[in-house]
Amino acid sequence: MTSRLPKVVLLGFLTGIVGLGASLVPFGLNFEENVGLDILFTLRGARKAPADVLIVSADKESANILNLPDDPRKWPRQLHASLIERLAREGAEVIVFDIFFEDPRSPDEDRVFSETIRKARNVVLSGYLKGEILPLADKGKNSAGDLAVERLVSPVDSLGQSALGI
Repeated sequence: MTSRLPKVVLLGFLTGIVGLGASLVPFGLNFEENVGLDILFTLRGARKAPADVLIVSADKESANILNLPDDPRKWPRQLHASLIERLAREGAEVIVFDIFFEDPRSPDEDRVFSETIRKARNVVLSGYLKGEILPLADKGKNSAGDLAVERLVSPVDSLGQSALGI
């Protein structure tokens, strides 16, 4: 039994080193995000959704039924405002949009949507992290590697300022 312990420790250490190395290269990161998460969810198995959570889907089927573009970001903001009003009236505690509202629309459309968000007082909007690689140089102006920087990109200012959070 004790002769197996060093082998197990060595295997664990090597697995960790390989995993760390793979996470540092773009292929490894993409593999982990696209395959690794799927494997983890498959291993975890299906879980029943909480009874007090409602997901409103804005998908291709919804777009076809409403005769709208496939991309929900291009839908009229009045439609999103109406949804917020309806959910608030029905007692929703929190309303979270997994839609990134990055482009401004007409001032009236953005104003109405922003006011609806502000009145509801429980809307959370999506932002996203934008990655950038900056070259580093030492005092002699020689390359010293790269710095990976991520910054939060927020939705249109008027909408983001009206939301409970991003």
